[in-house]
Amino acid sequence: MLPPTADRPTLANEANFSSNLPLQTRLFLLTSNSRSVSDTPAAARALPDLATMVAAYNHMNHYGRANGMALTVPTPGQAEYRMTVRDEHLSSPNTCHGGVLAGLMDAALGAAALSLAFTSLEFVSTVEFKMNYLHAVQLHDVLVAKGVVDHAGNTLVVSSCVIYRVVAGKEDVAVARGLGTFNRYPANKRDFAQLVMQ
Repeated sequence: MLPPTADRPTLANEANFSSNLPLQTRLFLLTSNSRSVSDTPAAARALPDLATMVAAYNHMNHYGRANGMALTVPTPGQAEYRMTVRDEHLSSPNTCHGGVLAGLMDAALGAAALSLAFTSLEFVSTVEFKMNYLHAVQLHDVLVAKGVVDHAGNTLVVSSCVIYRVVAGKEDVAVARGLGTFNRYPANKRDFAQLVMQ
């Protein structure tokens, strides 16, 4: 655990811990403390706005950045990823590898589940997902994956997603559909802050 500093108070000093602290500081304090989230003071449980959460997630998501995936979260329980198919995504001349679509699918399903779980100071991990490939995807296609939470239970979240090919002036074409199940777990079980603060 990193030592406390003037800008990183300890939970023992609860008077200094407010929702106005930077996200990195609050996540550090929440994830590095041995107490459960339910024992954390109400001020500590205040959540940042969606834009801050998305920025923190994008900061640690090397896979998304490496593949040119841009995440937006309109509201908790919904997520949208946009990417353009590049040369390194091809499995044969001009045709995108199915694994690229599977990665995009898992990312959108998971981001929808994560955006909802984070409102309860929880994270998610993929339990399983399935998908159907509907149309081939070509070099330079612009893809938009729209994920939404269909069910949020105490331990599992179920999301669905459709990946669309988007062409200006034309109707979007669904190229894949999927369904995923995600396990919820408390944020303090993972050192998320250390990942964000790299």
